[in-house]
Amino acid sequence: MKILLLVGVLFAVFLIGSLIYYRITFKAQCPACKQEISLERTARPFLFKSLLFFLPTKGYICYACMKRFVKIG
Repeated sequence: MKILLLVGVLFAVFLIGSLIYYRITFKAQCPACKQEISLERTARPFLFKSLLFFLPTKGYICYACMKRFVKIG
């Protein structure tokens, strides 16, 4: 029982950390600096590939501020 709880806590920390590191947006512009022209597509993060596979997501990096984000839709 304690092992299952530990695995659940570790999974929750991983999920929250991943969602904090990768900002989520619905527009193809950087959520930090609002740039649209300095974006490049990247591979989707592992979390979005494995657990949230049913969402239409695209990974981006903004070269103006070097922030990574995920566009849904």
